[in-house]
Amino acid sequence: MIVESIKDLINKEVKIDSIQTTFIVIEFEKKFYRIDIENKVEFYLKKGVTGNLTINDKHPLLINHQKGFIITYINSSFQNTDLFFEKAEEIIDFETKGFRNWKDYFEDKSINLTIDIIKNNMVKGYGKLCEAPVSITNKVVGLCNELNIETKTFYHSDSELKPYKILLIDDNIVIGKDFKLNLKN
Repeated sequence: MIVESIKDLINKEVKIDSIQTTFIVIEFEKKFYRIDIENKVEFYLKKGVTGNLTINDKHPLLINHQKGFIITYINSSFQNTDLFFEKAEEIIDFETKGFRNWKDYFEDKSINLTIDIIKNNMVKGYGKLCEAPVSITNKVVGLCNELNIETKTFYHSDSELKPYKILLIDDNIVIGKDFKLNLKN
């Protein structure tokens, strides 16, 4: 088979040969091909992994990269914080299909914001609640409305749709704006 573009490799079994910052090299039918990655934002790749290569513009892992994040603050007291977080975990896991840890949208290690601190803030009635993509924020704010928790949201200035794609080989992923094929040898 003659491979002229990355489309020729879609749904074909390939093996990850090597990984660099801006490209990966795959093996297909005993030939090596370099795939250049434009604007890589996230990756999990292991040399030697074999699987079908796919590229998608819709996938739960893209949720963090295709739109800007919204920050939500608490403006009223709520006592049953365990109930809130139990329901929040369910709705976020539903949105992300379990590909992302729901706590990542609440906790912020850079300012030592933990679930316990947020629970304390909820009881007091003020403080940061979460920072999440639009679809998740809408669900969390909906949950807050359902539980009569008042909130205030602040949009990041960059909320335009970003055309990121995900390249998958088995359970290995690369998220970037585009993927282009170059012949290695």
